[in-house]
Amino acid sequence: MIKSLWLTIAVFISFQLQGIGQNKKSPTNKWFELTSSQSPINIHDLKLEEKDQVYKISDYHYILYLKKHLDGVLPDYIKISALNPENKIAFKVEDFSSNELIDVQIKTAAINSSERSNFIAKYKLRNINFAWAEHHLIKTSVSLDEIALIAADPSVLWIELAPEDSPLDEEVIGITNAKQIMPHGQISGLTGKNITVGIGDNADVMHVDLQNRLISYNPAGAENHGEHVTGTIAGNGNKDVYGSGYAPKAHVINDYFSQIIAKTPQYATSSNLTVTNNSYGSFLGDCSYMGTYNATSQTMDEIAINHDKVLHIFAAANDGNFTCPPYPQGYKTVNGGFASAKNTLVVGNMMKYKVGVRATSSRGPTTDGRIKPEITAIGTNVYAPLKNNNYGNSTGTSMAAPNVAGIAV
Repeated sequence: MIKSLWLTIAVFISFQLQGIGQNKKSPTNKWFELTSSQSPINIHDLKLEEKDQVYKISDYHYILYLKKHLDGVLPDYIKISALNPENKIAFKVEDFSSNELIDVQIKTAAINSSERSNFIAKYKLRNINFAWAEHHLIKTSVSLDEIALIAADPSVLWIELAPEDSPLDEEVIGITNAKQIMPHGQISGLTGKNITVGIGDNADVMHVDLQNRLISYNPAGAENHGEHVTGTIAGNGNKDVYGSGYAPKAHVINDYFSQIIAKTPQYATSSNLTVTNNSYGSFLGDCSYMGTYNATSQTMDEIAINHDKVLHIFAAANDGNFTCPPYPQGYKTVNGGFASAKNTLVVGNMMKYKVGVRATSSRGPTTDGRIKPEITAIGTNVYAPLKNNNYGNSTGTSMAAPNVAGIAV
């Protein structure tokens, strides 16, 4: 019942329940914050119902969703506060006009499909993307007036602008090849045989180097970014041995950007998915989004914890030239959302012939102070497959991440 997921929530409007230390029942169907300034909270003493949800922020800080009520005695040092609906909205509403439709994603409590259908009907939601529905994340378009009503719903945890995935390469430039970065898999005896890697990107990969080893669910056409990332991991150098990847015998599942994450439960069961590579981000170049832990991050952590045999690898982003006060240039530039989750492996971009991190490579800390990225790899001038059965060089954290994913396979 206790989910050790950190959920960063802005400011809470708090009220102190009267009679703390006496038997009390809290209002039903509400989100609450429990805090303690003295001693760690023993959550097991709260006599929670089976369907209540608990999100641990720290030993001294919890978020509760109470289906019915909270019975029992609360010690004097515990403060219980209601979550104000306005504080569930994670963007500036004044940036939008009253008649404008806003693309958002709504994080709800763990409601079932029937409850979700009723929720959608109640608020007459439009343009719904159901891809993340099983993870209690609804993507839809709403007006400002509708957002206020939806935020007041007790089953709603968080509302934020809907992210749009974008590839993270810097440019296509060329000097050398991926084969020179690390020993080829066949040299070490590690070829990826019988291993399945999932790649979320922008291309329906059709390169000859992946022939008969790739299943594509990607609706996109041929694009260099997706071909390059996939080939770096699993290309076998059919046309050019210098363009071969780290795991030339691995099986590949290809899907459109973050759909590889949304479908992790399905692919883990049907195809024994082991590793995913994710060389994309959202709201690129936006300091207010960089390093943010939000509903996307929390959902990512939830998936990683529930399917802990799958390693998810993300590119950090290429916003290292930005300055996001009060930090010096380059710091707190790691992409928010997926890359700022707590159970992903995030990769920065190392230079090839000079020891050091490339200036454009994004880095932490995250907004809540965690170190990112966890690892760096060469992502500069990486030679790998391109569309139309060609090969070429590309640079960016998008190219660094598949080097790590290929080794992990």
